[in-house]
Amino acid sequence: MKNFLILFVLLLTSLFSYGQRDSTRIFLSVFSENKGLIPDHKISFRDSLSALYEVKEIIQKLHKQAYLQASVDSFTTHEDTLVSFISPGEQFKWAALKKGNINQLILNKTEFQERYYQNKLFDIDQFLAFENDLLTYLEEHGYPFASLQIDSFKIENNNLYGVLNYDKGPLIVFDSLIVVGSTKVKNRYLMRELHIEKGQPFSQKKIVEADKVISALGFVRVSRPPVIEFRSGKATVTIFLEDKKINQADGIIGFLPNEGGGKKLLITGELNLNLKNVFGTGKGVLLEWKKLKASSQTLNVGYYHPKLLGSNLDLRMNFNLLNQDSLFLTVYRGINVSSALSVRSRVSFFTGLKTSRQFSSPVGADTTVLLMSDYNYYNYGLSYNWNNLDDIFYPHKGWIFDVQFSLGNKILRENSLVKQELYDQLDKKSIQYSCNIVINRFFPVRAKSVFFTRFEAGKIFNDKNTLFINDLYRVGGLKSLRGFNELNYYASTFGIASVEYRYFTDPTSYLLVFYDQGYVSNVVNPSLKDDFPFGFGVGVSFTTGAGVFNFVYSLGQSRDQKLSLNLSKVHFGIISRF
Repeated sequence: MKNFLILFVLLLTSLFSYGQRDSTRIFLSVFSENKGLIPDHKISFRDSLSALYEVKEIIQKLHKQAYLQASVDSFTTHEDTLVSFISPGEQFKWAALKKGNINQLILNKTEFQERYYQNKLFDIDQFLAFENDLLTYLEEHGYPFASLQIDSFKIENNNLYGVLNYDKGPLIVFDSLIVVGSTKVKNRYLMRELHIEKGQPFSQKKIVEADKVISALGFVRVSRPPVIEFRSGKATVTIFLEDKKINQADGIIGFLPNEGGGKKLLITGELNLNLKNVFGTGKGVLLEWKKLKASSQTLNVGYYHPKLLGSNLDLRMNFNLLNQDSLFLTVYRGINVSSALSVRSRVSFFTGLKTSRQFSSPVGADTTVLLMSDYNYYNYGLSYNWNNLDDIFYPHKGWIFDVQFSLGNKILRENSLVKQELYDQLDKKSIQYSCNIVINRFFPVRAKSVFFTRFEAGKIFNDKNTLFINDLYRVGGLKSLRGFNELNYYASTFGIASVEYRYFTDPTSYLLVFYDQGYVSNVVNPSLKDDFPFGFGVGVSFTTGAGVFNFVYSLGQSRDQKLSLNLSKVHFGIISRF
């Protein structure tokens, strides 16, 4: 009868509010027999329908406070005032709620304990949270059709009694994964990435997270939601995919002032080949070659092998070479083994051997100080990466957080170019370690505008007498500190803070303005003081039929470089994706 009265009043007052909406305001007077719980009060509203919603909210709050019989006893109107009399009734308590047939090991996955329901006020939110936790756990472990009931339910003097029983329903296991669409990705590889293995218990969580896992792969996209078919205790999952153009082949030509004299301009070059999802199995191949100066070049080669031997471990092998001005040659060979902690995060263990050999001494170098040396460095390390970017190529929002720590044994090797007495003053073996951190953030400010901030820093730790030029970080250039030559600085400690504004003219093209502020320190060469170089400039990136064209114009200033148009840096190139 009370529910009917509320519905009748709802209809009456909604009609009444239509005529009152644009005229005088409506007042609501609330009265109750329990003045301590619901004090008498009067509130002003713009119309009677808003006043009715206020009464409904009061009833709902009372229900959440265990006044399960709370209701509106009467609802009348008097001129511009609605008068409501609310009866809260008595609070209900749990006298006892037993676990029934639910396995204790399953209950341990929730926050349910019988003592929480003994002589405790009824809390609907607490019970619904428990029910959600229980059913979620079951649907993640092969029982998507499980249900929960309260049996033997009774009420005595506002005390509630009940027994929790559940019906798990049939056990469902994964049967197969069907991939539909224009993609080369193999079913077996995708099943391992999604952790969907034939015969394993069905998990709704794996289906829900499939979009995120596939998006993180980068080379494939979901074209429509997955379809799940249950039959005879087995689940067949159909996923609709399309390949993305993520493989890269590009070259960049740079024109720099030839500070060594001769020609007016020094032409530098860079070639990159980055292949992903080779043979549809997620494997990757990387090849990068750079000619930074007339007698300097770098070479990076990498191979990525996911799900090594059917496990959840991913293998990456690296080969890096740096030939610096015919002064020294440094080579690093490394192996990285990583595992995903979640869709967005990954932890890695790596080990490698770094060797460096000196070919000549720097012109004018102090021969009483050992600035370079031959050495072998065996290192081991850990890294952690977290990435939630919304797009791998053109992000508008999200973060990248990457931190790395490594240590190892460094063994000096004598070189005939160096005086023997300089080695006699040094420890031939030492412990060397380093820390690196990268934080990127993208956030939109308007529909077509994105701010990109970046902070990168690193530090190498060792006794300054056993730390050499060919140990140090190389800072400067298009991908680190713009406005300076590639790998311009040798640094034992560095930090670069960047801010960049991007204005998108279309989804894959944008104009940019940037500022980079750097800090570099070199403890190896005492003649070099700490420096705070900065660079700024403009650029453009736009997509054409042949690929993505990039152009960046930058200026930089430091202790040794004046801010001059004659020393500006121009980089342009085209990236072909296929």
